[in-house]
Order: sequence, then C-alpha cells, then structure tokens
Amino acid sequence: MKIKITKRDVGFFFLGIFSIFLLDTILNWDQTVEAFKKGYNDGAKMEKYIEKQ
Repeated sequence: MKIKITKRDVGFFFLGIFSIFLLDTILNWDQTVEAFKKGYNDGAKMEKYIEKQ
C-alpha cells in the first residue's frame, strides 16, 4: 500500500489545525483572556524573582 501525500494534503491539514484553533479561541474567549492574563502575570513575577537572585 503506497500513499502519496501531496502539497495540497499538507496545506489542508494545516488549514484544519488553524481553523480548530481559531474556533476554540473565539468560542472560549473568556477562558482565553483569563489564561493569557494569568500567564502574563506569572511571567512578570518570575522575571522579578530571577532578577533578585
């Protein structure tokens, strides 16, 4: 069994992944914003912690 993967197949695969990511971000907007803010604040805290050492 020989499968030939074309450039078109790869393009549609990545388009599908991007579409799922976009839909998930839009449909769960409140959770996305919350997670972004938490990550940003945790990163800022870690930066201050590293500077103290």
